[in-house]
Amino acid sequence: MLCSLMKDNSGSQSVNKRTWYMEPRINAKNLFQRYLRSMRTWAVAVLLLIEVGYGKWVKAQGIHSAGLNVQGRQFGFDVGIWAHGNRKKPELQAGLLRNPARWGGFAIGVLRDPGEILVINDRLPGSKPFKLNKVSHTWMLQPQWGYLFVVSERKSRTDLGFRLKTGISLPMAYSWPVHVWYYKPNFLSDGYIDVAYNPANHQPNQIGGTSSWSNGLKDGQWIPGIGSQVAMEFEWGNYRFITNSLSIGFNASAFIKKIPNWYDVSMNRQVFPSVFATFALGFISESNRKP
Repeated sequence: MLCSLMKDNSGSQSVNKRTWYMEPRINAKNLFQRYLRSMRTWAVAVLLLIEVGYGKWVKAQGIHSAGLNVQGRQFGFDVGIWAHGNRKKPELQAGLLRNPARWGGFAIGVLRDPGEILVINDRLPGSKPFKLNKVSHTWMLQPQWGYLFVVSERKSRTDLGFRLKTGISLPMAYSWPVHVWYYKPNFLSDGYIDVAYNPANHQPNQIGGTSSWSNGLKDGQWIPGIGSQVAMEFEWGNYRFITNSLSIGFNASAFIKKIPNWYDVSMNRQVFPSVFATFALGFISESNRKP
């Protein structure tokens, strides 16, 4: 009979870390440290942009708002924060399309392929689902900036606002190897060991499911990219200083190399175009400061 799940640290590394994403990895430790330094630089840059940009673009304007948002897209989902403002109060604006609002935000989310399929091995008791031939997890960090072109401003709680939204982003993807529970028979006892998934060495009928997503997290790599988006945004709210909005549009992210989600490198993508929908909740405030 199968024993309870156990983790054999001595035999867990049956897959060479150099081959989990099917590409040579030169001086991996230094490369990882370089990406960490790069992320620290980006973090400082984002904080400076929030401090300088929010103060200059938003606080100095007549009306500004900020809040949280959730986005669903073909290649995953994001959660984030945002802020934007108009240069003047709506009643003072003439030709709203010529006076766009600037916006900024930061999002974190999952980057995945629509072709991923969960399977389960019914031959092994206690099996959990896993994704066949998927060899890496990928998360993405995105600082974002752009413009809102007001078509119809919401001036009261009974109005529906309509805006056109454009923006760019600098996504940073982080991919690390997927670990699975692999069945290991023994004469006296048997059970599972935690291994980095390699379809070349691990047969599906011996896999008892995906282990914790955090396993192998330190063995990942950063992959920078660039993105853009365009959308229609609809705003409504029951209260004067609370705003809800729904954005529907198209975005795309391109990276400097393919994201190593799949064992078969021909299935991996470098560009991720998708249709998205974003729901945002925020608070509106007014400033007497002149732009």
